[in-house]
Amino acid sequence: LRKLRKADIVDLLVTEQGFSKKHKGKDGMHRFRKMPVNLLVGAHEVRHGYSMIFVLLLLLSFLVLTPFRMAGTMADREFVTYMGSPLCDVLLEVEQGENLKERTEAASALLEAERAKGTIETYQTLRRIRLQTADPQGEPVGIHIDTGENAGEGLQYIDGGRPEGDSEIALSSLMAEALEKTVGDPLVLQSKDQESTYTVSGIYQDVTSGGRTAKMTANFPEETAEQYSYQIQMAAGTAQEQLMEKWREQLGIGYSIEDMDEFLNQTLGGVSSQVKQASWMVILLALGVASLMVLLFRRLRMTRERQMLMTKRTMGFPLRDISLQELYPVLLSGGLGVILGVILTEWLGESLVSLLLGMLGIGLKQVEFSTFPVWKVMGLLILLLAGPALMTLLSCRPIRKMSMTKYLND
Repeated sequence: LRKLRKADIVDLLVTEQGFSKKHKGKDGMHRFRKMPVNLLVGAHEVRHGYSMIFVLLLLLSFLVLTPFRMAGTMADREFVTYMGSPLCDVLLEVEQGENLKERTEAASALLEAERAKGTIETYQTLRRIRLQTADPQGEPVGIHIDTGENAGEGLQYIDGGRPEGDSEIALSSLMAEALEKTVGDPLVLQSKDQESTYTVSGIYQDVTSGGRTAKMTANFPEETAEQYSYQIQMAAGTAQEQLMEKWREQLGIGYSIEDMDEFLNQTLGGVSSQVKQASWMVILLALGVASLMVLLFRRLRMTRERQMLMTKRTMGFPLRDISLQELYPVLLSGGLGVILGVILTEWLGESLVSLLLGMLGIGLKQVEFSTFPVWKVMGLLILLLAGPALMTLLSCRPIRKMSMTKYLND
């Protein structure tokens, strides 16, 4: 009986060798005696049948985080670089129509005056024209080409880079596919009954104008312009919204003046909204699946481990301790699955999204996720673990009514 003084409750319950110090626990739990007993018992149980919860939370966290990362990327103002436009503060476009030349001169004069005042730092001018080329079958194909000194700068290139000279041209991915061109290939353009050969310098991503555009530094003064656009960088401390409203009043109709948030909202607002809605639907579905699967798992475990649970109750374990011993394995295995799900999202998420977008044929083939706030990731993962944790605690309530005497009588 003196050996009872040296007996450890963990050894008694787990190794059943608590009376003999010649026998040591195979799991090495004795090395962590300073940790709470409930946590130690829970950590020991993780290795017994909780792999299903680990795999479930790993897959669900990956399926939840991937669309949320994509929705965040589409809402980021830097996503404009995937749309054939470099990152800037304000985009001013002189729209097609009558008196295009006069309206363009008025816009240029306004911007020069603002730069002299110091309200804007700099701006770049692009002139859009339309030239003809031929597809591999010899059929004529029209190309919308943005020309200017800085044409093609700051875009997301799949291959190659911006045109460096007047003899080079950068093509959008859809345009390159239609013409079956890659970097380094020659491209013949027809301008005013003249044919000239240019070299493809790069292939970029674009979803505007049907995704079939091109960028060149060559000017083509003999060609009639379809549109002019000004990419404006505001000076620090400028009241941007008030200044844009002032420009609208001064210039009148025939112009489009938008900041990058408005431009993204008008171009991709509907798609971005649908992606966000789908992301929340995925979260709710994942939370429901995780809760249901854990509930079924817990019922199976309650049936299988009924005798062990009744033994703990007979020995005087409070329901709170038993509940914690059942909760910790779920949190540990599920938490590990969630962490690996985050890693899997960072590793494979971009490739999966890029593959799906490429299959849609909208001009995007290679997307890099923007920076996502850590608190949002943690919030999603805590929400994903909340369902299984709640189901585990609810499933432990019947333990209060368990009785070894009733079990033996039955």
